[in-house]
Amino acid sequence: MADTFDHYAAVIDVRDRDGRMWRNKLERVIMEMLVARTACHKLVKDMLYEARTQAIVDFHAARDVRIKRDDAVTMTLTNEEYLQYA
Repeated sequence: MADTFDHYAAVIDVRDRDGRMWRNKLERVIMEMLVARTACHKLVKDMLYEARTQAIVDFHAARDVRIKRDDAVTMTLTNEEYLQYA
């Protein structure tokens, strides 16, 4: 088990299932972290988008107004409306 990144840099990499090969394990680990970071960044953006849309739907539902999710995407709430809902 590697304790530091120096250990990863000292180990020669082997070809993976997709045929990719880096100069050492350190490059592989960094690339895998980059892929994970990119995926997490996209997930957080999607979560914020969905939370905003759901807040609009819930805000109107609390006032007995039914709106479709597709319509909620184009709507916005004011800061005061967000605070009323919270």
